[in-house]
Amino acid sequence: MAQYDVYPNPQRQSRQFIPYVIDVQSNLIDCLATRLAACRTYARNW
Repeated sequence: MAQYDVYPNPQRQSRQFIPYVIDVQSNLIDCLATRLAACRTYARNW
């Protein structure tokens, strides 16, 4: 199992500020029927 996958942000409105989303996987949350996603943005946006 991959630990994470990186995808282009599918939402056009926020893509300028958050160009990528990261699908984070772990054996620790395998029992949940959900995904943990993290936004990837530029430091200048914070």
